Amino acid sequence: MKGAAILIGLLIIVAVLYFTGDWVTGQIDFKRVFGPVYNKETAPQIPLIEPGKSGITTGAGKTESGGYYVGFERESPLDQPPEGFTKEQLSPYYRLLELTSVVRPPSSGFGGRFTIRTASALKEFIDITNWRVRSNKGEIVIYGAPGGAGPVNQLNIVLRPGTSATVYSIRSSFVKNVELNKCTGYLNKTYSFNPQLPNNCPRPDRSNIYTFSGACQSFILSLSACEQPTGEELNRFSSENDAACREFLNQLNYQNCYNEHSAESDFFRYGLRIWLEQVLPFSSEHDRLLLLDRNGLLVDIYTY
Repeated sequence: MKGAAILIGLLIIVAVLYFTGDWVTGQIDFKRVFGPVYNKETAPQIPLIEPGKSGITTGAGKTESGGYYVGFERESPLDQPPEGFTKEQLSPYYRLLELTSVVRPPSSGFGGRFTIRTASALKEFIDITNWRVRSNKGEIVIYGAPGGAGPVNQLNIVLRPGTSATVYSIRSSFVKNVELNKCTGYLNKTYSFNPQLPNNCPRPDRSNIYTFSGACQSFILSLSACEQPTGEELNRFSSENDAACREFLNQLNYQNCYNEHSAESDFFRYGLRIWLEQVLPFSSEHDRLLLLDRNGLLVDIYTY
């Protein structure tokens, strides 16, 4: 049986060579047997896929080992406009920013908020000044402020990669916007924010206070993040022995915190807050919200 199997195998090989090679002259065309073998000169010149392009496109290229590959790219769903829109109506930032965390206003119309968040694919700063959010009832415009101080009331509303902007209805103070950072919690004592800014201020470094009196160290460590001592509390450390302690306490403010920490890579990772001068024209029941860039092109859709 084993000998018969070997004989059958040999007969198959002979048959293949006979029909695919030049049996008479003894020359065998192995390319016809095994298919084409490409090298650098003979590889098919198929265009490579360009990043960001769509469609069912064939691509070819050279691998690190010297071989060649052929690949296919299917049509991207991001290039398909939503129902009711054309490709020409899509913003260059289509789906690179999104509407999220929408809190619909109550039936009175006051209150509510929404967030504009950058997608992970966005690696650049993006100015969203004069962008719009359009609902079935109306629209709002995200305006900058005519100048301001530090992170408050910036002329241009600029989102950094990986951050977001939370937008609220009618503001309760003269503050129109603020870019959050590690130190902006100190500004809660200076301005009236609704809601208040998060208190993310860095805690005092123990190595900077270990020479102070025990009472001073205990007081410093009892302070909450971004908390500044009152005048009455400062007067507790008015003796000559507590001069350094008092100086340290006087330095607990936004400007000194900024000077010390603003070079840190994660200092500005908290995004922005924006307050409008109008109520949100959103339905308290169901609505469709369109995020539009300054040219009126579609960036994202949110329905509820």
